Amino acid sequence: MASEERFDTVLGDVAGFFADDPDRARLLLREALDRPAAIARILRGPVRDWVGSIAAYIREGQRLGRHYADVDPEAYVVHVLQMVIATAAAAAVTHTAIEPSPAGRARFDRELHRIAKAALFAPPPAGARRRP
Repeated sequence: MASEERFDTVLGDVAGFFADDPDRARLLLREALDRPAAIARILRGPVRDWVGSIAAYIREGQRLGRHYADVDPEAYVVHVLQMVIATAAAAAVTHTAIEPSPAGRARFDRELHRIAKAALFAPPPAGARRRP
């Protein structure tokens, strides 16, 4: 599977997990606000391993010129995860600023995906084809 396809799949799965039941995202946000020490322990434990795995994928993409060299892999993963969780937690309200309909929600979700992708993937050199 090509790098961008893998990205689309992983981000889609993570966003879908929280969008399917926004209470999952709301619980995480509420716990982070109410019990930051407990959430910090979780982030330093099992979540750190997951972040490290994705960061390794980003570093490989940086080595191959697919990902921007100035991306901080771990920070990028955590920021994108925060965007996904916050979007899912509040989307029922916030997407209405665009358009209070399923179409507005779809636009809202597509833009989050575009932002995450644009921040990571470097354009291929002029005349070069992106390799999988």
